[in-house]
Amino acid sequence: NEKGVQYKQGKIWLLYQKYAEKGYTSTKTFSSPGGDGEIHSHVHTYWTQGGRLFIYHTLKADGILPLIEQEV
Repeated sequence: NEKGVQYKQGKIWLLYQKYAEKGYTSTKTFSSPGGDGEIHSHVHTYWTQGGRLFIYHTLKADGILPLIEQEV
């Protein structure tokens, strides 16, 4: 979020336009019964493999590495 990659709108996270068309995320909709007896739809956004690589390289450029790559 601080990098200007994504923002939260309501209950979902969206990518800023600059990144939205790059295939970094995939959105899936699923339905579940609510306490009111009605069926409710929920949207989940997932990072794709390409999106995870983008995050990795973006953070690495700032010196932030995964634990497995950090020197002890």
